[in-house]
Amino acid sequence: MVRERDDPEAALLRFERDMLARSAISSIGGHQSFERTFGYNAPENLRRMVASFEAMT
Repeated sequence: MVRERDDPEAALLRFERDMLARSAISSIGGHQSFERTFGYNAPENLRRMVASFEAMT
């Protein structure tokens, strides 16, 4: 934001661009977790996830 010190509109646009990109990535991960836990076929999805963790150890 230091670069846009004299241009608050540019500073806000830069901030929004950076934050929204991170929010979109987090949103996708959150949606996948929600679907795995509560979505269609949730018990099987969770069983597969746990089995994959057990296979790594």
